[in-house]
Amino acid sequence: MVTLEMLKGITTGAVRIWEEDGWFRFSRFTRYQEELLQQRGFAPREQAGAGMRLEFLTRGGRLAFDYEVHPGSGRDYWGIEIAHDGLGMVHLQGKVPHSGHVCHQIPPLEREIRVTVYFPNLAALRIRNLQLPEDAAPYTRQKKYLALGDSITQGYDAAHPNQTYVNLLADAWDAQVLNQAIGGDVFCPENLDPALDFSPDIITVAYGTNDWTLQVLQSGAAKAYLDKLTGLYPGVPVFVLLPLWREVENELRGGITLQQGRELLSSWAENRENVFVIDCHHFIPFLPEYFYDGVLHPNDMGYLYYARALEKAVPLFSH
Repeated sequence: MVTLEMLKGITTGAVRIWEEDGWFRFSRFTRYQEELLQQRGFAPREQAGAGMRLEFLTRGGRLAFDYEVHPGSGRDYWGIEIAHDGLGMVHLQGKVPHSGHVCHQIPPLEREIRVTVYFPNLAALRIRNLQLPEDAAPYTRQKKYLALGDSITQGYDAAHPNQTYVNLLADAWDAQVLNQAIGGDVFCPENLDPALDFSPDIITVAYGTNDWTLQVLQSGAAKAYLDKLTGLYPGVPVFVLLPLWREVENELRGGITLQQGRELLSSWAENRENVFVIDCHHFIPFLPEYFYDGVLHPNDMGYLYYARALEKAVPLFSH
């Protein structure tokens, strides 16, 4: 069986990993961040597995584990994906809560492949009795990517966890990702913990649509958030992703349309060293079939459009 220390060697996207009642548990936040998010009313979203994964190299063997899935969002569904060199081979899905067993046999191979187990983006995952191929070795990615934002960055509403824009970008960039997005959140400087033990090579920030809906976009929190973020990570490129298209964006919230909100965000982000603004509102076709709910959250195809457009918009990191 895999020990806690062995597990830590093949897990990415988790700030903390611990054993409790025989189960391995994972968190993408510091204890301070978890407590703050709970105080702010976001529980249990801080428990979701967005961006977390097991990843190792092997020439074949058995991958097996027991699992439990618990709430981690306002959604009642979950998905787990197992991929070989980025190609999905196993897709598990169901309703929260759920428990089960995974047994995946990787055939003998002449070369090493990268096996990835993508955690649910919208649910919490616990595992135990983890078995790996005998030759399993950690796969080390070359870059580190910090993803900050709201529901779309967390992964609402991709059916396959590897198809969120954050996971698609991380795989395209060969980057280890830490996804600290929370569905429904707004610019909140207190969310940024100076004690976070993660040194990113790139950061994306994708808030604004909830700030506009809640009529708090003009509060000054966005500017304060960017001030703190750039102070914590001097010299690291920060890409501010302006809100995607949404069906109601021409309505007024706090006296402004969403497009006017984008312009405000852009004005606060521009003229900062190492901060780059990307206007994303046209990155997904304005058609309901590319959105899970038809109006706001992308589906798998919508996320694919979004990620591919972002790859082109961030060439200095992609190549």
